[in-house]
Amino acid sequence: MTQMNRHLGFRTLSLAALIHVTLLSMTAQAAELFAYVGPGAGLGMIGALIAVVAVIILGLLGPILYPIRLFLRWYRQRNHVEQGATETGDETAAPVEHPAD
Repeated sequence: MTQMNRHLGFRTLSLAALIHVTLLSMTAQAAELFAYVGPGAGLGMIGALIAVVAVIILGLLGPILYPIRLFLRWYRQRNHVEQGATETGDETAAPVEHPAD
């Protein structure tokens, strides 16, 4: 290992140690604070927390549920066409042809 690499490693190690010591001393010296949080700020915080949780849940479930929605849509359209649109009252679909008498 060259002298420069050892120096950079020591510098990185000393910086990490300095950050840890600083954070430890800040948390050890933190005083207990008594502050009043009014109902408006509290409700806003709860609303933001609910929104963040909902976004996380939808972000995880979205890729799973979207293919299921596409399959259900395809399945319903296929059954609708097979049953015949005129029987269901849908005027926009193609009419079903009946054999001549």
